[in-house]
Amino acid sequence: MAFGDKRKTNGVPRHLTQRPSKVFSNVHALQTNEEFGVISRAGMLKVRFHNGPNDTVGEIDLSDWVSFGDIGLGIADYLADWGRGQAHTTRISFKKSLTKFRIFLSSLDLESTGSRLSVAEFPNNVLLMFGNWLNGNREIEHDPSKQLTKSVKAKHYNKIRNIFLYWARSERYKALLPSSVLTSKNLWPGAHHQIIATNILDPISCSKIRAAAINEIVADIALRETTLNVLNDNTISLPDIRSRSVVPFKEMGIKLNLLVKIFDASYTKIDPKVYPGFSRSLRQPYGTIREVMDRLHFSVRHLVPYIVLLGFETLFNAEGLLGLTWAQIGEHPIFGEDRLQIRVPKNRSKLGGKVIGPNRQVRSYSTKLTALESVPNLLKLLERFTRLTRNLVEPRDVDKVFIFYAHGNNKKDINKHRAFRITNNSTSSADSLWRNALQSFIDDNELPHFTLRTLRASGGDFVHKVTGDMKSQQLALGHANLDVTAKHYRGTAAKKRDEEALSNAMAWRDRYIFTYGKSDSRNGLLMEGGQSAATPGFGCVDPFNSPVRHQQSGKLCTAFGACASCPLAYIDSESPRAYARLIQFKNRLDEARIALEPVRYLENWAHQLNSLQKYWLPKFTEAVRNGDNPALPPFPELE
Repeated sequence: MAFGDKRKTNGVPRHLTQRPSKVFSNVHALQTNEEFGVISRAGMLKVRFHNGPNDTVGEIDLSDWVSFGDIGLGIADYLADWGRGQAHTTRISFKKSLTKFRIFLSSLDLESTGSRLSVAEFPNNVLLMFGNWLNGNREIEHDPSKQLTKSVKAKHYNKIRNIFLYWARSERYKALLPSSVLTSKNLWPGAHHQIIATNILDPISCSKIRAAAINEIVADIALRETTLNVLNDNTISLPDIRSRSVVPFKEMGIKLNLLVKIFDASYTKIDPKVYPGFSRSLRQPYGTIREVMDRLHFSVRHLVPYIVLLGFETLFNAEGLLGLTWAQIGEHPIFGEDRLQIRVPKNRSKLGGKVIGPNRQVRSYSTKLTALESVPNLLKLLERFTRLTRNLVEPRDVDKVFIFYAHGNNKKDINKHRAFRITNNSTSSADSLWRNALQSFIDDNELPHFTLRTLRASGGDFVHKVTGDMKSQQLALGHANLDVTAKHYRGTAAKKRDEEALSNAMAWRDRYIFTYGKSDSRNGLLMEGGQSAATPGFGCVDPFNSPVRHQQSGKLCTAFGACASCPLAYIDSESPRAYARLIQFKNRLDEARIALEPVRYLENWAHQLNSLQKYWLPKFTEAVRNGDNPALPPFPELE
């Protein structure tokens, strides 16, 4: 892939593989004086995780639990132990359950037997009380938890119960726990049946979204190509940058050239006192800084169509897609520059393992495609149009694919060049900038509501539709557990397809057993349903509504040998395999004429031979009839 200079860079431009020096790149560095694990100070309680050498430090603030004494420390101990192998978003989700539990405990009158509260002060039935509180028990003060579904209540309850299970195994806490604390029954039987799968987009909606994204990218490319042409135009005469008059700076080409060549494409470097005329030209009524910056840098809104198309093609989850880096993109290890490979970390992925590093979702794409929406071509455009922005982002964002400048009302936010963030107090895939930009894209193009998760689920559903296999869908989505695919990514249509596939498989199996193995519906690859007719060599228009005598409507036809005289039968007149099978059938009929009693033969088989000789065999082409017959297994005996 011709991204640029590929020497020792695995197909990625050299300037994107160069890491900043240690002086500027200590954002992720493990510092000697930095604490990890449970951190307890006066009025402060935190759990800090080091996610890896190339990832940010994850921190969960539990200061709200300080007033609960040793109970808060016990929860922090559990979180420090359990949370090491979890994604940061999973830890944040756990904190939401902790908040429910803290509000519940605040409604209890826990009395300390010492100077601090400890787990010994819990009532024997504290978990049952918490479950009743989640159910909206009127005897206990509660928040609007009664509005939660059964599955959500069960999720909160089980997370808290896991803490008690941890304490019960801990030498430090097990002697303090009430003896019957873990004997609570399941308050929400069948809650797992209430899980609603992610919304799946219909094919028409997917087509509309893709078309809207492609149209916006075409317009965006035209704008940026024009900008590059202006920046490369040496005939444009630049005025004195310190001029106090606005007149010399009215032309867009002059503004663009001055901003790039004098101020490195950064508006924050323009001092209105030093450059009054130029600064004034970037404000109304002469223009806006936004219309200039939109030509030089991506805004989040400009990135949306690129991200949407990449989401369709890769099926990456939101965190992996929005956090994509150039280090994760390179040539394929086998096919070289003919294919582009992307390896994105994903917790609980089916691929990879802790021994060889983080679990990853892996995709590869041909670099020979010319379509604008192909993944390699989209990445080429992103690399080309972010070169100016890359010089302005923080060191930790230099390697990110999606970098932009953020519009904002506050001065500290205006023109802040950066990448997407996963905040420490939210499970959102990114900050509100992404959500607002995506909603703007939806509104501008009058599209149905969707998210990156929706695109991922819809792509997984398409895999299921094509393969009919939930395991293939699981592999495409990178799930470590098939239950996740089945419960959260299998929509109503997929469930119907699975039910129909199971029904068909049972029908094929019943016919196989009823005919003693003579009617085998499997094809040469042993795939079910390859042979619709009961007799090898024939096809059937409607095998579930056979007009043959003794067959029952709605059940798969089991009339082996009766297809030659059936009005629903058909053949492939250009198939040597079908012709060879019918010749075998004819030979069996000739044998039956000699072996069977005349009356039985005339009643059951004579009309089959007559139809075969006079109607079916002449339908085959001359090339098939005169060609070599393929080697096939013997034709089953008729009786």
